[in-house]
Amino acid sequence: MPEVVRVLCGLAGYGAALLYAGVGSTALLAWSGIPTLRMSVVVFSLIWAVALALWATAVLRSSRRSWPTFAKILVPVAVTVTLGATLKSAMFAPLGERSLDITALCAVALGLIILACRGYLQRRPTTSSADVGRSDAPAGRLLLGLAAASVLVAAVATPGLAASTAGEFAVPHSEHGQNLQPVLPEPGHHH
Repeated sequence: MPEVVRVLCGLAGYGAALLYAGVGSTALLAWSGIPTLRMSVVVFSLIWAVALALWATAVLRSSRRSWPTFAKILVPVAVTVTLGATLKSAMFAPLGERSLDITALCAVALGLIILACRGYLQRRPTTSSADVGRSDAPAGRLLLGLAAASVLVAAVATPGLAASTAGEFAVPHSEHGQNLQPVLPEPGHHH
């Protein structure tokens, strides 16, 4: 079970990295407001996305605790700041400017998953170097757990990415694989 939780933690890190990149793209292209504040949101969210992706890679590569300060201090701070900013824009902005950022809420949800995984793994006793990479669970249970972890992260990340500016520019799902014929003007008419 600890191996599945570690993989869930890494996958949640990748999903949160994608969502913070989506938050950055939304702030860059769609958010009006103070330009300095907007650019700081863009820069910090993109830096955080890269840091999360690097941390998730470290978590998935090694069964040892990777970057403990990152998961212990920085992830809770990011979750708190993101949730606070999202609630502020949804509840305390002027009436005509209120909005609920689904991308940021999904990033918060994945951050909470990371924190839950970290808490579970920290309560477990550390393994010796001879036990690293070994699992006592049957392969079928491990695969089932990995599939469930992947589905959970995808179920949170997909709506968040779809709600971002990047999701607005994505090809509609109903058009995949169809042979669309170009619309030609009728003879004798202008375009």
